Amino acid sequence: MVGVPGTALDTDNVGDQAAITNLVSQEALPDNDLRVFLQGIAAKLHGMSAYEQGVLNDGAKRLVRRTDARVVRDEAANGGVWCRGRVFANSELHGTLTALERATARGGQQFAYLNPNNMFEQPRVDATRNDAELPVLEEISNILTGKDWRQLWRVRIVLSGSQGPCDVCKGRIRALMSDLNAMALANHVQVTLNFEANYTTVYQANAAQQGIATSYGYADAVRTDVPPGVSYSFWSKTFQFTLGNAPALQF
Repeated sequence: MVGVPGTALDTDNVGDQAAITNLVSQEALPDNDLRVFLQGIAAKLHGMSAYEQGVLNDGAKRLVRRTDARVVRDEAANGGVWCRGRVFANSELHGTLTALERATARGGQQFAYLNPNNMFEQPRVDATRNDAELPVLEEISNILTGKDWRQLWRVRIVLSGSQGPCDVCKGRIRALMSDLNAMALANHVQVTLNFEANYTTVYQANAAQQGIATSYGYADAVRTDVPPGVSYSFWSKTFQFTLGNAPALQF
């Protein structure tokens, strides 16, 4: 039996399982309670039921999403725009975390996704060359380039920012996903990709970068309020594709 902190619910009681599922899926548990609950399930090892495995998988996904959103939010409270990424291969619960990056000058470093396939006009490139997403997207690409794609069947990427991606970075995200599709095609495999762009500042439709019009975030992103007392919120835009299924992804 694994009890849910702050409640009388436990995973062995079939009558409690629907309520537990709702607590997790509706983001109703505070971070620490969710963490303690999931640790209790994970500690069961071979005694874990199929129901508990499902709750663990869903809860772990939600907890790392919350954790990364909170980190970039807390950093931004002290100044700057921040971003980090996390890559999950197959059934990994915690994934591989990238470095935490701040939008800042980097001496003109030419990151791989600065202007992929020359898709942007130079003024837009110049206005966004210091964006925090650039080194994070490159590290995500490097992590996945190093994987044995013949052993992959699912990839999940979580990109977390204190500000939603600008219009140029949205294009860079699409370029990364297209590159991953090319990797799957080259290895003759089909891999389910889930890509989440999560950010802690509400969508900005009419913004500017160095005088160039842009937006930050996605108009159709879904808001998540994290308890207790809605201590912080973040917005999520999710893309899902089958990599290696066609020469080009349909965005």
